[in-house]
Amino acid sequence: YPGAVIWYNEARGPLNGGKDHYHKEHNFTRIPPSVSWFSIDVYHVSPKASYADEVRGFYEKHVYPKMAPYQRALLIPGAFASRHHLLCDEGCYDDFCQFDAWNFFRWAWDDDRVVGIAPYHWNPCPNCRRSRNEIGARDMPKTKHMWQEIGKRIHQASQRKCAEQYCNDRFGGPADPPEPVPHKKAFHAATARSRQQAAQRQAQRQAAMRAQKRAAHRAHRKRPPQAP
Repeated sequence: YPGAVIWYNEARGPLNGGKDHYHKEHNFTRIPPSVSWFSIDVYHVSPKASYADEVRGFYEKHVYPKMAPYQRALLIPGAFASRHHLLCDEGCYDDFCQFDAWNFFRWAWDDDRVVGIAPYHWNPCPNCRRSRNEIGARDMPKTKHMWQEIGKRIHQASQRKCAEQYCNDRFGGPADPPEPVPHKKAFHAATARSRQQAAQRQAQRQAAMRAQKRAAHRAHRKRPPQAP
């Protein structure tokens, strides 16, 4: 299949430092020549207004220099949430994943080396509690709406094969978001409130667990001694 598109996704380690998750050495000096599209899966672990900028910096430093002129990059922004993060609840995740979505779209729109975006992930993952990504974009209203609006714009632009300036004017390019994106100060304030609320809930759960342990200990001490 000489015309097939080959997409290769890699973790961050082999490109930055040369070691994978299992500490195996890799001589990753270039993207394999048979690869058409290349991406890395590095996701947010806490709210950051500049997260897309950080990922773009990694691509520019560690990915683009290893790509051949005919190869293109794919972006994989995180689009998930968790009920088990100590500092960020579902609403907090939804806010900053929406923010991420628009910033990744701005990057893809402005960068000719980017061929597409593949947000991770859509469906819920009940067994992903430990990795704190059990909620998919399907159940994140703001994030889902943002990606739907971005998808509509990409589709409209591709159907008309329009020039960049015309697309910006007619369909609302990156200078005109589909819904207001919070200013960085407001964004940080909102995520700080969410983190504070999540921390309070965690403290309440821990206090309840301690109370249960104390009650169980007292009940155990009150038990009459058993006859030998």
